[in-house]
Amino acid sequence: MFEHEAFDKYAYGEIPLNRDIYLMDEKWMAEYEASLVEVFNGANYEPVGYISYACARRVLSGGIEFSWYPNVFDRFHELSAWLPRDAFVACIGSWRWDEKPRIFVNGDWLNQLHLRSYTVFALIDAIGVKDAIANNVLTRDRLVRLRNRIDELAGRYPSISFISFADSLLLKSNWTVGHYGSDVKYTYSPEVFFGIFFELRSI
Repeated sequence: MFEHEAFDKYAYGEIPLNRDIYLMDEKWMAEYEASLVEVFNGANYEPVGYISYACARRVLSGGIEFSWYPNVFDRFHELSAWLPRDAFVACIGSWRWDEKPRIFVNGDWLNQLHLRSYTVFALIDAIGVKDAIANNVLTRDRLVRLRNRIDELAGRYPSISFISFADSLLLKSNWTVGHYGSDVKYTYSPEVFFGIFFELRSI
């Protein structure tokens, strides 16, 4: 495959690093090749399949460490991910036609990348608690009121876990990316944490 002279074929150890690339299910390889050959012969470009935005960081014997960008449209979020060597199929591009390298990968692996859950954490630390205890400022009544107000706040955000550790509060939220062929929705909304932070500061 990809024998046309306008294709650039990158061996596993030659994958371009620290530049924009695409991830693509290997099932699109033949259709992608045919589409590009038509372009090389003068046809208009017709997109094929679906791409995931990425950037390879390191190529190791066991796999590729890369950055994955699940949303580049209304935010630019970067996830660190790992492509096992046996999930790599081919890396193809065409610099003469400004076609970024795309890594064709095992479809099951790519589906899992999109369908698994991810987590956002926030750690909030209360300042001056030891001094407040030493000066008998943190009475039992105040602590109960504080707990109740935090419980009320947590009740308004059922998708976020509030976990207390002494004078620290850990917030945890799971989120998903999904893709075109699944019922899993894109649910990443870290800006909610900022609103919670201001409410906690007030409390």
